Amino acid sequence: MLFLEVSVQQESSFPVAEFAKNFADKRQIIKTAQANLARAQEKQKDYYDRKRSNVTFKAGDMVMLDAKNLKKIGPFEIEAMINDDTPASCTQALNRLVESFRLKPNKIQESPDPESRADPETGSELHIVEALVKKRVYNKQPEWLVKWHGLPEHESTWEKEKNIRHDAHWRDLVQDFKIR
Repeated sequence: MLFLEVSVQQESSFPVAEFAKNFADKRQIIKTAQANLARAQEKQKDYYDRKRSNVTFKAGDMVMLDAKNLKKIGPFEIEAMINDDTPASCTQALNRLVESFRLKPNKIQESPDPESRADPETGSELHIVEALVKKRVYNKQPEWLVKWHGLPEHESTWEKEKNIRHDAHWRDLVQDFKIR
């Protein structure tokens, strides 16, 4: 009984009109916050969509997986699409779903294996330098971007000058580089 009397006294001391006003104010604050949140989400979507390319994939397409800090991995064939943004099992090696923004169309054509010969002493493959593409200094050591004979341009590698200077036609390669 005492409990009922206390609660009745509290209700009578708190006017209904003030409660309704506070409730309406809080509702208005929530509506404003929701509207601001929706506007912020729309703005973020616009910024995100500016950098995102709208490339569509379909089953049978060959794609390369962008591995962020590594070079691209692949090519993989898309077997099926779950929806517009998610291919199903294009990466058997990774064994998981991959979002389409990580996929890039495969621009590299399959090429036959380059001609290489094995070093008789070590048994490792030897490749012939076709051209010097660029020069840079890395850790105070001169390096050359080497285009290898029989390999595509994207397979060029940076080699230290001391490792390739012994090549029989080194002077010709440097002259050709200076002419270009």
